Amino acid sequence: MIRIYLKKEDIPDHWEMIEYNDAYFDIETCNHEKISEFGKKFIPLIDGSEWIDKTSIRSKFNNREIGIENISTGCKTLLNIICNPDKIFNIMECGWNAVDEILKLEEGSVYMPYDLITVLENPIQVVKDKKSYIVKDYQEYMKLRSQ
Repeated sequence: MIRIYLKKEDIPDHWEMIEYNDAYFDIETCNHEKISEFGKKFIPLIDGSEWIDKTSIRSKFNNREIGIENISTGCKTLLNIICNPDKIFNIMECGWNAVDEILKLEEGSVYMPYDLITVLENPIQVVKDKKSYIVKDYQEYMKLRSQ
């Protein structure tokens, strides 16, 4: 289940937090061994673009083949989380469609200082004030967030 940190001070010192998802994807994740498996699934789902191979997609805007570095920040962030479960990723630049998919992931950690959740289909782990909570629905999440 995905782990969400609401405050930077709740992130353990030994964990690395990635603030710049675009750059991290372009330098690190785009060459990861899992990119083909998960790029095929999530790039069409989040961006509406067609997966060609681990370096190219077909743009939904002009039907041209373009480099994978042109996918959205939300899609890059989701793929960063999947391919690097030992890091924490700031998801503040992600759109709702990417956040909804991130919340369904079975593992990974994110930093979310502002509420981006619109729907909560699966339980999530929320870390707030150095305490960990398993949250099962949106109302429970909003109650925890407002405390």
